[in-house]
Amino acid sequence: MADIEKVLEERGGNYGPFSGHADCSQALKKEIRYRLMMNNSFMSLPTVKQHAILEGLDMIAHKIGRICNGDPTFEDSWVDIEGYAKITNKVLKGEL
Repeated sequence: MADIEKVLEERGGNYGPFSGHADCSQALKKEIRYRLMMNNSFMSLPTVKQHAILEGLDMIAHKIGRICNGDPTFEDSWVDIEGYAKITNKVLKGEL
């Protein structure tokens, strides 16, 4: 088996079928964007902060999609969510 096939097999075991993950994560991202575009506090932020929030939430939604579709006890997913939240918060505080 090629290296990439091994990786895909392993990830499929942790995160479930890609199509299920894609459906879940895209639905979350769509709702997040809709809600933020209606939020005056978000819309009044500088672009750099808006982008940091959107990217942070996109990555968190991606990880939530994996959790919901695959193994919800897979620790890496939870650690990644924590990391994306921390990085986003640092940008919002002007530390990055």
